[in-house]
Amino acid sequence: MNEKSVSGLSSKATFTFLGFSSVGKNTEAAFKILLSNTSSNGISSRSSALGFDVNQTLLGVGHSDNAGSTRVSGLFSNDGEGAFPNQFGDLDVCFTNGNTCQGGQNGGVYTGSSDSFLPILAFSGNVNTFTLSNFGVRYQSINGNGFNDDSGTGHGSSPPPVVVAPTPTPASPIVVAPTPTPPVVVAPTPVPPVAVAPTPAPPIVVEPTPAPPVVVEPTPAPPVAVAPTPVPPVVVEPTPALPVLPVVVEPTPALPVPPVMVEPTPVPPVAVEPASDSTPQSVPEPGTVGGLVMAGLALLRQRRTR
Repeated sequence: MNEKSVSGLSSKATFTFLGFSSVGKNTEAAFKILLSNTSSNGISSRSSALGFDVNQTLLGVGHSDNAGSTRVSGLFSNDGEGAFPNQFGDLDVCFTNGNTCQGGQNGGVYTGSSDSFLPILAFSGNVNTFTLSNFGVRYQSINGNGFNDDSGTGHGSSPPPVVVAPTPTPASPIVVAPTPTPPVVVAPTPVPPVAVAPTPAPPIVVEPTPAPPVVVEPTPAPPVAVAPTPVPPVVVEPTPALPVLPVVVEPTPALPVPPVMVEPTPVPPVAVEPASDSTPQSVPEPGTVGGLVMAGLALLRQRRTR
């Protein structure tokens, strides 16, 4: 492969740190990166990928879009790990629309244009500072000055490593401008974090304005004279008692009981045939029979009178 430096092939990446957030036991660091293709001197190209190294292990690179994992949205839709070609070497993470860090067949920004993407770096545990270094840009569609739809890789300039830490004031954007010259190795100088103590604002004391008392004088009501209404006396006359008349109960005369005349029923003569034997039978006397009949009549009359 013919490798050479290309004058005029360049890009610029502006990093804006959006802050840390905790997701379960993991920590996420969010960025907004504006990528511009600044190629010039008769060279046109497409910046198809951006990558860098991180001094801490990233979680979920190229495997998941879930919370707590490294991911990206916007200009680039894929995150991965691998290497840029053209003797650039390995990267901890790259952002592209291709399937690998070396690809980038689709997407990116062309010469004279810019676009942004939102990468999120995920770490295990509680992380509040990390360092970015070894920035690289992948180029596709290089044309002009003897190039015809070629590809290449640009190295970032060599500022000190970028330490990302939360500060109470907005962080200045990180500008990475790759150059076609070989990178110069500079030993990283640790940048001590700057502690900015917030200036306490004096309390604002607002004294209430006393409201004047409102005096309401009662309006005297005129007396109302009410003449008493005389009540006429109530005369109750006694009611004379009614005389009690004697009750005379006259005995009810008993109805006379008419005498019942009962004529004696003649008794037919009883013919008594002599028995076959020779023993004579006794015949009642006529006076006895008549006495019995008269006694029966007397009893019947007595019952009717009752």
